[in-house]
Amino acid sequence: MRYLTEQDYIDINEFVVSEVGGTTFGVQSQESLEVVVEIAKIEYFGNEMYPTIYSKAAIILQKITKKHVFQDGNKRTSYESAKIFLEDNGYFQDTSLTVPEIKEFVLQVTNSKDSEEVTVIIAEWFKRHFHRL
Repeated sequence: MRYLTEQDYIDINEFVVSEVGGTTFGVQSQESLEVVVEIAKIEYFGNEMYPTIYSKAAIILQKITKKHVFQDGNKRTSYESAKIFLEDNGYFQDTSLTVPEIKEFVLQVTNSKDSEEVTVIIAEWFKRHFHRL
């Protein structure tokens, strides 16, 4: 399994802010970034807290969005980070998925509670829209 590094997340944020628009890129909370880098890998007594590829992508998206890791572009960075994580591990987005659908989904995550129940909902969404090739 390939996990994104701290530098990967920073580069993704710089890309989305530079390419899509925004005021400034860069880390707002180093502590939150460190949480994002490690959270998908957490194990308790040898059991992964997020055992599926989809739950790992879900927690990445959720934590970037909720913890406001970056100065700008957190929603876009969260989705692109989860997407790149999935792609790096052989899972690709359905071509039928539209940008408005993605934006609506990420906005719903932004407006939801930061809870395990929401993580499960996000993981299910990724499972419907990303498939192994």
